[in-house]
Amino acid sequence: MQVDVLSEYGNGYAVITRGTRGEPIQLIRLNPARVTVKQNRDLTKVFEYHDENGAFHRYQQDEIFHLFGLSLDGISGVGPIKYAREAIGDSLALAQHGSTVFRNGARVSGVLETDKVIGQEGISALKESLEAFRAGGDNEGKDLVLEDGLKYKAMAMSSQDLQWIEARSFGRADIAMFYGVPPHMLGVTEKSTSWGAGIEEQTLGFLAYTLEDHLTMWEDAIEAHLTNPDDGIYARFNRAALIRSDTGRRKEFYTGMVQWGLMSPNEVRALEDMNPREGGDIYYQPPNTAGEPQKMEPRK
Repeated sequence: MQVDVLSEYGNGYAVITRGTRGEPIQLIRLNPARVTVKQNRDLTKVFEYHDENGAFHRYQQDEIFHLFGLSLDGISGVGPIKYAREAIGDSLALAQHGSTVFRNGARVSGVLETDKVIGQEGISALKESLEAFRAGGDNEGKDLVLEDGLKYKAMAMSSQDLQWIEARSFGRADIAMFYGVPPHMLGVTEKSTSWGAGIEEQTLGFLAYTLEDHLTMWEDAIEAHLTNPDDGIYARFNRAALIRSDTGRRKEFYTGMVQWGLMSPNEVRALEDMNPREGGDIYYQPPNTAGEPQKMEPRK
């Protein structure tokens, strides 16, 4: 199931195919635009789906793997785009405007004025000469010579007024805000952020304030629809893997966890994708306390 579905529709749906013992063996993704969610009086949900061939399907709650984030009714989700239409629309308008401006060389528009009547033939000849001049080549960087009393008058736009790039930055920042993405991930690095001064702090903020909601949503949905609590199976994302690039912080974290007896050396090695070592399943007593290291069975 693709994450972009949640970004656009706010919901992700998949039919759960189960084996002979009732265990889930496959997820068949459904187009969220064709799914309608309804709630029964007993608070269970029913999913109605019209496929591409026009056939109607009705699924019960235990037959659908449902992912949704932000919700207004607690039944189905709402995509951020619904709330970000104005900001995204402005950004698209700026993009179109910028494409037009820079396609024409970002030249300042202006008019030619004269008190004389030059006629249609004169206008055609002037237009041809201007087109040849604007074509570049050998004329690039040269001055324009005007005849017959023609005067060039620039319109009310100067090079300083071309702040389209800055406006585009605001547009990208607005979109990033709706999705909870640090601006630097979209290439906006001109301004500071309240998440921290460095890229590292911003990445940690992205993990804590944005990804954590999505990871928790996946974990809860997997445990609710795809696992059996009696089997002792649970779903967890390894958050530590997202900060693996910070070797210093990982070392400091592991040292504290082992020193205080919260993790064994082999548990640390497992997080680093290393094989266990003999005698590594011990938990040390916290500092300033009496006692010898105790050997304990690792959690399965």
